Amino acid sequence: FFHLQATKIFCDDHIELSISKTIESGNYEPEFSITKEKRLEGLDKYTVAKLQTTGTDSTRLGKHLRSLSAPASAHLTYYGGRINSAVQIIQVMWGPGSYEPHLNTTSVPSMASFLQALTYDGALTSWLNSEYTTPNQKFGCGNFAGLYRITPSTSAKSISDTVIQAELKAQINAGKLPPPQLDSDDNPVSYYAVFFPAGVTITMGWYSSCVSGGFCAYHGTVASSNGFNQFYYAVQPDFQSNGCTTGCGYSS
Repeated sequence: FFHLQATKIFCDDHIELSISKTIESGNYEPEFSITKEKRLEGLDKYTVAKLQTTGTDSTRLGKHLRSLSAPASAHLTYYGGRINSAVQIIQVMWGPGSYEPHLNTTSVPSMASFLQALTYDGALTSWLNSEYTTPNQKFGCGNFAGLYRITPSTSAKSISDTVIQAELKAQINAGKLPPPQLDSDDNPVSYYAVFFPAGVTITMGWYSSCVSGGFCAYHGTVASSNGFNQFYYAVQPDFQSNGCTTGCGYSS
């Protein structure tokens, strides 16, 4: 999970290339022995939806992923897409409730300490620059902008992706969250990692979180509008007390 999320955080336009490269090499198991299907957590929501139309159970989905293996002669081509050159990560807690303990603190170990270490990791940025060299853009160290707990305008237990995007914009506009930033080339760098308490279901189109045929997490982009810079966000449901407690993969 973390390996794939890190790739997304730093290289928005290359996440699908990373997936393809992993599949073509025949190395289906990511670091830390996380199950194959967990790689879907790093895909954008539209790709997840497209993949999950192939079947409602994780076994069929895993078979579909394996069928995407590229021939030995395949290569990756860079078409000039932007990169997230110096990510600014904002950890957002969605109101009160029960959270996994490592989410509620900035001490070590915690999600906050992990994100902070990730953004300042010079070895990681060096690897990214060697792996994804572009003609005009380079990866640099980013920053962890802090942990914020918002008071959302809704206390509903089922929340749509549309509501999440609108709430993030409202909280930024109210000064409750740091405003989205751009790099020197006017590309977005802010990434709002939103964590939800136990008992909250996320819906995205026809799909729901932590159910069979659904998703465990996803990320997307909020377009610039009304004075807002474009920004990235991640939606991460609670893993303590629902269908995500056993993970997103299909193996043990």
